[in-house]
This record gives sequence, structure tokens and C-alpha cells, in this order.
Amino acid sequence: MQLLTQPGRWLRRSVKIAVAVVAALFLATAVLVVFFSPFRQSSVRQRIAAQAGARVEIGRYQQRWFPPGFAAGQLHLTDDAGYDLTIESLSVTASYWGLLRWPPVIPRIEVAGVRLWVPRRVDGELKKPTVAHRKSGPASMVGGAVHLERLSVQLQAKVAGEPATEFLLREAFLRDVGPRREVSYAATLHYPKPPGEVQVQGRLGPVPEDARLTPVSGSFTFWNADLTTRNGITGLLAASGKFRGPVSRMEFSGTADVPRFQVLGSSHTAHLGAQFEVKVNGVTGDAELTRIVTRFNDTTVLAAGSVAADPEKDGKRLTLSASVEQGRVDDLLLLFTARPVPAMRGAIRLQGRFVVPPGPGFLRKLQVDGDFAIHGGRFTNPKTQTPIDRLSASAAGVEKGEQRAHPRAASAEIRGKVRARGGVARLENVEMEAPGIAGSAAGTFGLVDRRIAMRGAIRTGGKLGDTSSGLKSVVLKGMQALMRRRDGGKVIPFRIAGKSSRPELRMGIR
Repeated sequence: MQLLTQPGRWLRRSVKIAVAVVAALFLATAVLVVFFSPFRQSSVRQRIAAQAGARVEIGRYQQRWFPPGFAAGQLHLTDDAGYDLTIESLSVTASYWGLLRWPPVIPRIEVAGVRLWVPRRVDGELKKPTVAHRKSGPASMVGGAVHLERLSVQLQAKVAGEPATEFLLREAFLRDVGPRREVSYAATLHYPKPPGEVQVQGRLGPVPEDARLTPVSGSFTFWNADLTTRNGITGLLAASGKFRGPVSRMEFSGTADVPRFQVLGSSHTAHLGAQFEVKVNGVTGDAELTRIVTRFNDTTVLAAGSVAADPEKDGKRLTLSASVEQGRVDDLLLLFTARPVPAMRGAIRLQGRFVVPPGPGFLRKLQVDGDFAIHGGRFTNPKTQTPIDRLSASAAGVEKGEQRAHPRAASAEIRGKVRARGGVARLENVEMEAPGIAGSAAGTFGLVDRRIAMRGAIRTGGKLGDTSSGLKSVVLKGMQALMRRRDGGKVIPFRIAGKSSRPELRMGIR
């Protein structure tokens, strides 16, 4: 009987020992969790301070045990550089199994209501945060998923008294967040200039010692970007594309579309479509415009340039070198006229340098230096074109009656230089050639008031009196003797003036 009961006693004793061991382990684990928990308020403050290189204040804090984690609110971080970060709420949810791994894994982090103030140096450049010189602290954790809502980044203005530039991130999701890891992300944000909505997704990291060399890649969609500027242009931009490269030199490529682009003051809109290749410095916001091809109507514009900090004003300066190899002068003029038709039609080639400094008033601040050549140019206003047609026919020996009965259209070849400053384009060294006519001129064109004022002279073998009729024809015939050259031709002064949509040509009258 004793032999039969010994196994039972041994089993009961083993069970008691096992229970005692489990209880001891549980108690030891509880003690370790309580006294060495990574979610104690002091531990969390120390970890954040070490990772951010900043002073940390926590307004409210509640530690959770099942599941482990915490909920904090009214966090405030500041550093010696002047960076100021506030967080309305921060929630961390972990698991005991994840905390036993190395490095510890946090399955979910929720962050909401973040505001970051980024200061500038005296020279206007953005200051570097002291996070770049952070001290070593507790071991970093790995975040399984991070959800951010309402993140506002405000860049201090270069000029005192002007509002800060604000980037508003509406929502973002990040996965595999941690040191020396590649993070996947998806975000929706509001872009300030031009104001519009952006969706972006891709991968970021791992972050090297020099954060500017952090690799990044992904795709983006930009929509409802309002191009409207005061006394300038209007239109809604949509764009999409891909990007990759280090943060300090990301390469973007994609397409852009503006269905109803319009220069304020014009009654015409144009559908702009573009393909672009751009290199962007994600640290400074500067961009190198490697190649931009823009098409509207029957005109194609090739451009390259840069967007960089303006040395005199707060904001970015756009600089472009552009050319049109096969375009239409009527396409360009329609952008600046309120009339149903442009002042001239014809093919055009041009090349020039365009500069747009920051600030309001697009047309007044636009700077242009370029050359142009118009082929087959004809004025659309009969009062301007008819005298040229008749003078050209007269130079060819066509009698006045024949000219009236069978009008001949005379198109012109026009070339010259243009220089625009302060809303006024100055046309210089303008030369014109038409059958039987050659001339030169100079003058101005108002980009804002749309008025043209040009003076010049034409050389022709035609009869000035053939360009008109009645008393005016008699007067002009009498003036021909005064204008006659030794070679039998005539030098006829002319003036073109008035609104660009309906310019008036007057010949033989100073």
C-alpha cells in the first residue's frame, strides 16, 4: 500500500514545486515590469529626450498594463536651436511578448495634433535641430505601425512680421519604424504654395549619420493646386509622378495638367499639359528644373531652369531658359487679350530667359530677355493689315483698281528682341520684311494694360497713296516726293498704337 501511495505523493510534491516556481517567476516578472517598465513616465521622458536631443515636458500621463503601454497628452519639446514641438496626444500600445524581443517591438503608436516650429538663422537659412548632436540614451524601439493625424510644420519667415510658411499633414501611416530600418509610408497633406492637396506613398530610409543622404522613393498625386495670384494668373493644377534618390537630391518625373489656365485680364483660357524632370533638395526646397515640355494649342515650349531662395525677398525665385521652335504667335497673344481674336497670326520661334521673383503681381514682377522671329505674320485687324497688303501690291506694280478688285494678302517676316520689366515689354531692333516692303521699329507693349506703342519706318517701292482713298489719298501722294530716296524707293514713317487687340497703323504721319 505504501508503494502504491509513493508515486502519488511524488506527483503532488512536483505539482506544488511547479506552482511555486511559476508563482515566483510571475512575481519576479511583475517586479521587473513595475520597476523596469519602459513605459514608466520617467523612462518615456528620458527616452524621448535622448532621441530628440531636447527638453521634454509631459502635461498628463497614464500608464497601462493590459495591454502594456501609455497614453500621454500636452507634450512639449524644445531645444537650444529654437525648435518648438507640441503634441496633443500620444498613445502607445505594446505586448509583453514584443517587449521581450530585442530591440523591443511596439505594435501600434497613435500621434495626433502635432505642431512643429522651425526657426531661421540671422542669414535667413533654416537652423539645424540639436537632434543632430543627440546623446546616447536607452535602446531604441521598433514601431510596427504609426498613425499620425494633424501635423503642422511652420517655417519661420525670412522677413520679420510676415506669416510663416505652413505645411499641413492631414494623415500619415508608417510601418517598420525604427533606427537603421527602411520605413514604408503613405500620407495626405496640404501643400502651401501653390495651395493644393497631395497624396504620397513609398519607402524611406534607413537614415544614415548625415540625414540629408537618407534614401527615399515613391509616387505622388497633386490635385486642386490653385495657381491664382493677385493681378497674375489663375488655374487649377493636377500632377502625378514618381521620385527617388537621397533627400537632398530627389529626382522627380511625371506629368502636369492645367485645363483652364488664364492670365488675369484675358478672356481666353488655355489647356496646358506638361511633362517634367526635376531634381529637388528636400532640405532647402530648392529645385533644378532639368527638362520641362509644355504644350498648349499648337505651341510647344521647352524649358529648363531652377527654383531657389531669392537673395532679396522671402520666398523662391523661378529662373527659366525657354525656347519655342514650332509655335504660334496667336497662341501666345491670346493669353493676353480680352478680344475674341488675337492681334496677329503666324508661326513663331523664340528663345529667352524668364525670371519670376517671389511676391504678388505676376505680370509686373515678370522679367524677360529674349529674341523672337515670326513667319507669315498677318494682323487680324483689317485697318492694320489692309494698308500693308495694298502697299505690297503697289510695290509689285499692281494698279490701285486691281488691288481693290482682287486684294492680295501680304504676310510678313518679323524678328526682334524683347525685354520686360515692371509690367512693360520693350521691343527693340524689330525688323520686318514683306513682299516689296522692308522696315524697322521699336516700342513698348504693356503686359498689364495691353497697350502697344511702336514707331518705325518702312522702305518700299510702292505708292503711299494706294493705301488709302479720298482726300487722305491725295495728301499721301503729295508727301511721297518728300519721302523718295535716290534709288527710287521711299522711306515711310509709321506708328502702331492702341490696344493690342485692335492696334491702329498709321503711315506717313509722325
